Amino acid sequence: MHYSSTFEGGLVDLSILMIVRALHILLAALWLGTAVLLTVFLIPALRHVGMPGAPLIGRMAQRRLGHYITVLATLTVLTGLWLFWRVTNGMQADVMLSPPIMVLGIGVLSGLLAAGLGIGILGPSMKAMGMAMGAVSRLSDGEEREGHMQRIEALHRHFALFSRLMVTLMVIALLCMTLSHVL
Repeated sequence: MHYSSTFEGGLVDLSILMIVRALHILLAALWLGTAVLLTVFLIPALRHVGMPGAPLIGRMAQRRLGHYITVLATLTVLTGLWLFWRVTNGMQADVMLSPPIMVLGIGVLSGLLAAGLGIGILGPSMKAMGMAMGAVSRLSDGEEREGHMQRIEALHRHFALFSRLMVTLMVIALLCMTLSHVL
């Protein structure tokens, strides 16, 4: 795929495209790296240690981890959509039907789905998990505490499932975007 052939704005337009593309790649790398760290290492470890991990979840919330991930996802999607719009000349049909752009389009859809899962499902799940862990830490042993512990376990399972799905979609997006440049 040759970007220069699709633009009429000249060298300045191409320079802006290269800057936005570099920003998009950096944002996507940070978003994917954070998602993999949480999905593969941190959340399973916290699930294993149980309630002693509650202060760590609280500290991550204080440091606004959820906000950081949301900003990364949003900026990655926005820069990606802008790039896709530019590369397809405003989604012109003849450009959209080329094999590289169709592969790129699959990557765009995968990235959009990953962002939707992260922002719409995983963010609220992480917040609910933190609140439930905070509530349990204030309760003495008993039926109410056991109910909260079961809720935390269900939230962990929910989070684990959807975070693995999100990471899978992000990897599909990465592979499609990479492969579209060699087709």
